[in-house]
Amino acid sequence: RHPREGVWVLKVQAPLDKSDDAAGGMGKMVPAVLLLHDETFDLVHFVPEETFGHGTLLRKALRQRSQQVYLYAEDCLGDRGGSVLRIFTEIAPNQSDFDW
Repeated sequence: RHPREGVWVLKVQAPLDKSDDAAGGMGKMVPAVLLLHDETFDLVHFVPEETFGHGTLLRKALRQRSQQVYLYAEDCLGDRGGSVLRIFTEIAPNQSDFDW
């Protein structure tokens, strides 16, 4: 994946749980892994629980009835020279910024 210029919209959601527990008897399970993707699926990334920022993203997603949230993101240059994904959690995009 090539880094993008500018700010774009990213979807944060819990992956679908197709386990037996999700079918009913064990109660609601809190997702430990988050799924991030853009509109075209050029970026698809799983965020495990131990990743920095996971808790913030999880809380943002779980506040929504659909357990998914749209946030602004941008590619930045990291400390080691590689591309780093920055996600803005304080500013939510307008509905018109994402129609997917």
